[in-house]
Amino acid sequence: MITNPHFTPPVTIIGGSLAGLATALTLAYNNIPSLILDSSTFPRRKGCGEGLTIAGVFSVQRLLANTPLPIHQNLTGFKLHKKDNSFFFSAISSSEQALNHYPWGISRVNLDAALFSAAATTKLVKINQATRVRSIKHTTKDTFIIEADKNYESNFVVLAGGRSARKLFPALSCKEKTSSSKASRIGGSIYINVKESLLAANQVTIWLEHDCELYITPTEPNRVNFAILGEPEAVKNIRKKLTGSQCHSLLERVGITGDPLNNFCGVDGFGGRLTRVTLHTNRSALLAVGDTAECMDPVGGMGMTQALLTGERAGQALSMIIKQHKSTKDGSIFFEKNHQKISLALRAMTHVIAHACLKPHSNLYLTGLQYVSNKLPISSILQLILPRRG
Repeated sequence: MITNPHFTPPVTIIGGSLAGLATALTLAYNNIPSLILDSSTFPRRKGCGEGLTIAGVFSVQRLLANTPLPIHQNLTGFKLHKKDNSFFFSAISSSEQALNHYPWGISRVNLDAALFSAAATTKLVKINQATRVRSIKHTTKDTFIIEADKNYESNFVVLAGGRSARKLFPALSCKEKTSSSKASRIGGSIYINVKESLLAANQVTIWLEHDCELYITPTEPNRVNFAILGEPEAVKNIRKKLTGSQCHSLLERVGITGDPLNNFCGVDGFGGRLTRVTLHTNRSALLAVGDTAECMDPVGGMGMTQALLTGERAGQALSMIIKQHKSTKDGSIFFEKNHQKISLALRAMTHVIAHACLKPHSNLYLTGLQYVSNKLPISSILQLILPRRG
């Protein structure tokens, strides 16, 4: 039996990275307090492609309205390498350039730190670090009990703790299933201090090496993020090269002279998504955001953008319920519809990038640039990928 739960602000957010901080900041700007429970401590590094689309850039600008923006590099496009290592093809989005704004290459550490600092300065966000959540249970009082270092009680819960947070769904007697829950591909990334580069300074370079996709993204002057995605064994082989004696020869193959920092960071896997992103009753609701709801391949900043946008929408949905006194059902429907639009648009945008790259060269094959069956009209995609600043 659960005893003496600690009453918290109306919203408890499990996970304090991009999606969780975006949710907390959106709530704070609506004068709603929240509590973040995170199993890690800041600062921290996570395996990531570290690219951010225009929609993600505008989201950061909204969330950091009164805070200096973190260091970043403007990205002017993609360079893709054929499997036979003989040809580059540049794909630059004229639609994005027409707005006179560019996607960003940005360190996750820097972005997390900027959002963390903004959340702390609002005085409405409390962050408990090194706090691992064991389970969530729904009570007869129509509240949620979050079992962690203490027992916390809250009417509204946001799951933003990545793939690992999905296991909390069954504890709610939901028996929620995930599609493609067993990830066949894993990823990881390492920073490289660049001395000299044959790569275009402001382009993401996608290179194929031993059945892995290598995403080389400039994040700061003279520094790139070297991300790897592929089958587990292939990723392990690339990691050995990057962290061993063959490192410099591998970097030279992709056009870089530089030194890797001792900070390789891996992730368990990509892919899979919850078939349902909300649970609600008369007076309580649970929303899943970011990688908890859906993991994106690191194509063009889709994963970070998805985390930021779904976090913002979760904050807006809960603000509707708490401040505007909308029903939990109405708030949940608002979130579900917006989450679906974001997901479809980002996946369709992945297809647009793939189509632009693959059409002229049928022998160019990138597993990460997958065909998206749920296509939307280009105008609908651009409205979500390239939204107005406000």
